[in-house]
Amino acid sequence: MSRSIFMLLLSLWSCIVSINAYIYEFEFDIIDQEIEEDSLQAVIALTEGPMFASGNGPFGGGTSYIDMNFIGTGGPRQPGPYTDQINFHLTFIDSNTINSLGPASETDWYVVDRMLCCTQIYLTNNQCGPGVSIGGLIVDPNRTLNNALPPPVYSWTVSSTENTQGKGYYEVKEEGSQNALLVACDVNGRFALPSYKVKVDITFHNPYGYLPGTRYGLLPFYGFLFVSYLLTILVYAILMCRQRKHLLPLQYAIFTLLFISLLEMALWFFTYNSKNDNGIPTPCAVCPTTPDYMTAVVFSVIKRTVSHALLLAVALGYGVVKEKLPRRTTIIILGLSLAYFIVNTLNEVEQETSYNSNGGSWDILAFAAGVAFFIWIYNSLLRIQVELTSEQQSEKLRMYKSLMRVIMLNAAGSCIIAIVIICIQFGAVPFPWKSVFFLIRFWDLIYFFVLLAIVYIWAPGPTAYQYSLYSQPVPDTNDNNDGNMAGPDNALDDDIDEELNDATKPTVNPNNVEIEMTKNNSSINNTNSSTNTAIPNKNTTNNTKPHVSFDIEEDDLEDEEHDKKTLSSSIKKEKIDRRAISKGEGV
Repeated sequence: MSRSIFMLLLSLWSCIVSINAYIYEFEFDIIDQEIEEDSLQAVIALTEGPMFASGNGPFGGGTSYIDMNFIGTGGPRQPGPYTDQINFHLTFIDSNTINSLGPASETDWYVVDRMLCCTQIYLTNNQCGPGVSIGGLIVDPNRTLNNALPPPVYSWTVSSTENTQGKGYYEVKEEGSQNALLVACDVNGRFALPSYKVKVDITFHNPYGYLPGTRYGLLPFYGFLFVSYLLTILVYAILMCRQRKHLLPLQYAIFTLLFISLLEMALWFFTYNSKNDNGIPTPCAVCPTTPDYMTAVVFSVIKRTVSHALLLAVALGYGVVKEKLPRRTTIIILGLSLAYFIVNTLNEVEQETSYNSNGGSWDILAFAAGVAFFIWIYNSLLRIQVELTSEQQSEKLRMYKSLMRVIMLNAAGSCIIAIVIICIQFGAVPFPWKSVFFLIRFWDLIYFFVLLAIVYIWAPGPTAYQYSLYSQPVPDTNDNNDGNMAGPDNALDDDIDEELNDATKPTVNPNNVEIEMTKNNSSINNTNSSTNTAIPNKNTTNNTKPHVSFDIEEDDLEDEEHDKKTLSSSIKKEKIDRRAISKGEGV
């Protein structure tokens, strides 16, 4: 006997509908237009996944319950082998009671694949359960687990041409997966079901509020990240104020990124807190997205875009090796960032509005944009490390090696988590449902630690400022003098040495000098009588040298010696300071 099973298109793990919603409303027809004519039942299964039990919530001891209301609208009588009378059954099941539904031979099947309506055959074989008649819901209380009570069943009969309404309430007393089922059966168990429109309102409420059990941890999670970002920004702002004379454009960009991340965490926290209070579902397949949720999604994309662009600029040497990037490189980075932002925004919006677990049409482009960034960043880091190694810039090389280690650890951690998620989805690795939220937003935590490492490496201070302006001196193997360094600052040292030598040379005051010269008349011959010019005789040896005598007053000499020492000390101090700057030490 074939059976018709009409459900919403909200299938997550199996045929059962999984709703990431809190107060949910939808409309459907119990009969699919493509079902076979002899279909005797229609089943709608709704679940939010695991729920906390009443009085046992993480943030409060309130009531945990499922409340379901439906309104049925009949239509004109349909010709053909369709029933005139429909039995509606509303029940609530969990992991302890799910095996009590349907025939015992079908307990290994998904609940929506079982025959849940009692027919003459099942009744004859005594498989409908105690007190269940034809057209009733098959329930056997003897098949419940852990001595659980049989699931409650709300039933009523309605004509296919009449309107009806029903209501069911269930208090969750055992934590775990909870399901609400609406089953439509032919009263006589012989005819197919006609078209009948049903509008359902269902509420899943945990002890702390409307957030699903698998997402309750998002509130403290985003609260923790918000406080962490706030403290990081405060510390970074204090450092920027104290070192405002030594700030780099790169550090302003890092502060901007921190601020964007803080806003994103605030948006996520207040969005989920609002939904926990008012029960507005987002995201889900058939409910409209709310502005607060989409704002948080867009801010998340903005944060990722700015992060990729900033990390790429640093990998290319901006702020450490180069004062600014070439114009062409800057334009390419901006273009790639814009493309990344557009495709990722469209991809996120599509996924959040369509609730398509198989991926959207923008998935490939979004993935390609991310891969393009990663390859460029990785290659740039390798290239700049080779460049710094050849130039023996050990301090700058240390900074970039630290950044590379952070990125590699991030990539390794992301791969491990991705593998774990896949294993959990296939049931290879057990994972507590109360911690599922951590897998959903694990990447936000990884991102925070990566950004924290970048903040630490490029913290505001004289050292970072000096790195951007000076190159580290390297030893000159051709110079045997100790302490002589070859590098960009050698010309500076030579100039200082020259000033120092000039300052220590003796100076003469022409006002206090008497010059007496004794000439040997015999050493000069007038050999050129035509010109009357006295030319020294090359054959004559001049044994008499000019004699210069200095007559300097004692007070002037002492003042001069004091000035020399002062000037010499000043120049030496300047030399030491400049060398300290070139070596990356604080001034």
